[in-house]
Amino acid sequence: MTVYEAIEGLCGYALDKQMIESSDRVYCRNQLLELMGLTAYDTCETISTNHFDCLKVLIEDAADRGVIDSNLPPYSDLFESRVMNIFLPKPSDVIKRFKTKLKSSAETATDYFYNFSKDSHYIRLDRTSKNMLW
Repeated sequence: MTVYEAIEGLCGYALDKQMIESSDRVYCRNQLLELMGLTAYDTCETISTNHFDCLKVLIEDAADRGVIDSNLPPYSDLFESRVMNIFLPKPSDVIKRFKTKLKSSAETATDYFYNFSKDSHYIRLDRTSKNMLW
């Protein structure tokens, strides 16, 4: 997978998880290109929306080109957070959504926030699934 395919994959993932709307795709793509230090874009199709694979490609590319110091934690974790932040609403919007869902039920609101946290990679399921205590 190329870096451009990974960018498209993450945009597709964010669309699938309703983190962004289709009208946000170009904006998010441009934000990712800027973060990656890329000044050109090779048009490609979305190959994968597996965000773990896409993030891995972006982290490895960023480390190889010196955008980040290493592809290992803490550098990779911090960079990954910056990547995913591109797709996130403002905290006030998340709070509003939570409060709106809370009017229906606490379970609905909690489910929303838990799924949002997983989808945005705030809760690192790739790591918690390896930790037997979790």
